[in-house]
Amino acid sequence: MLYVFIFILIVIIAYAVYARLDKWVEARSNEVPISIAQMGLMRFRGVPIDETIAALTKTTKAGINISYDQLENHFLQGGRVTPVVNALVTAHNAFKHMSPDSRPNFDFATAARIDLSHKDPVDAVRSWVTPRVLESETITAVAKDRIQLIMQLRITVRTNFDRYIGGTTEATILARVSEGIISTVGEYDHEYALEHPNEIADKVEEIELDYDKAAYKIVSIDIDEIKVGKNIGVELDMERALADKVMAQALAEQRRSMAVAYEQEMRAKAEEAKSKLLQAESEIPRAIAEAFRTGKLSIMEYYQYKNLKADTDMRESVSKSVLPPATGNKDQQNVNTALLYSNLEDPKTQLPPPAQ
Repeated sequence: MLYVFIFILIVIIAYAVYARLDKWVEARSNEVPISIAQMGLMRFRGVPIDETIAALTKTTKAGINISYDQLENHFLQGGRVTPVVNALVTAHNAFKHMSPDSRPNFDFATAARIDLSHKDPVDAVRSWVTPRVLESETITAVAKDRIQLIMQLRITVRTNFDRYIGGTTEATILARVSEGIISTVGEYDHEYALEHPNEIADKVEEIELDYDKAAYKIVSIDIDEIKVGKNIGVELDMERALADKVMAQALAEQRRSMAVAYEQEMRAKAEEAKSKLLQAESEIPRAIAEAFRTGKLSIMEYYQYKNLKADTDMRESVSKSVLPPATGNKDQQNVNTALLYSNLEDPKTQLPPPAQ
């Protein structure tokens, strides 16, 4: 019987050492509701006893109702116990003086989801307690009178616990607010925008631009800096005038090309007419010979034809000797020709006698 009692005592002492009796005493002294059997199972399942007891002690002292099973399940799912507990304690201290209507919905389940999504729940709570300020890069907008305005924005945001997991990030918020500012500035003249930047920012804030889908809620939008840039209207007018000039030049070149093509076509037709004339002239001797053979042309009629042709050749030679030499200026040639014919019509003007 003594051996049995000694064996049982040894087993109890061994289990107490295995179950970390010192931590159980510490937990019970801090009013943590946990049994020595649960601590043995905690050791068996690989749950860190020191971290779990410290977390339960912290929540108990803060007045937060969290059980050992919740912490153990979260750890076994791959979560971190300490960040979740720290976030809950920070949120409890920050929200306890707020009314139920204005208090955000942040409990153990929300903190555990944030931690399992590889985000820091403590940072999420701090971003709600102390809103973050996002500074945008330089953005440019064009006012109603086509004057460019260069601005920088400051956007104050606070954590949106309902959309913190899977919600759009800071970059998307900056992009959407910038789009709203650019669109709103286009409704006013640049002078009005320079005088009332707060009115533009408030109008963009009222639009809300699907902010409920973001991981952060916008607290305020402020235009930190605004200055006048280029006159976009003048530049656009200059580019439009240049485009019109190029179009007009293209049309003029098209008309010139058509005129050149028409000129070449007329020259080809003139050459064709000359060739037909030469062909017709080559038929004249043959026609004269045929007329002699058939008796339709007499010798006297033939000599009259020769005299008429000689007289025509003489007149052409006289006209060529009287006309001035051709120059490169066609207008001057036309003037000289007109003067010549006006002199020929003058009765006092006599042509030189024909050569004997």
